[in-house]
Amino acid sequence: MKLMNKKYTIILALVFVVITIIMRLIDHPWNFSPMGALFLFSGFALPRKWMLLPLVALAFTDAIIGTYQWQVMMTVYGT
Repeated sequence: MKLMNKKYTIILALVFVVITIIMRLIDHPWNFSPMGALFLFSGFALPRKWMLLPLVALAFTDAIIGTYQWQVMMTVYGT
C-alpha cells in the first residue's frame, strides 16, 4: 500500500481506533474477536510506523473496562 498518502493513513488509523473502542465497549457473541481481526487488518492496511496503534487502543479500552490489577495486565501485554 505504498500509494496511500499521509491524510488517508491518518483517517484510516482514526477509524480503526474508533472501531476498536466501540467493539470493546459493546456486547458481542462469544468466540467473536473483533480485536483480533482489527490487529490483522491494521497490520495489512497501515504503514509500519502505525503498528502500535491497535495495541494502544487495546490498552486504553482495558483501562476503561477492566478492574484488573496493573501487574496482571502487564503480564498479559508482555506475553
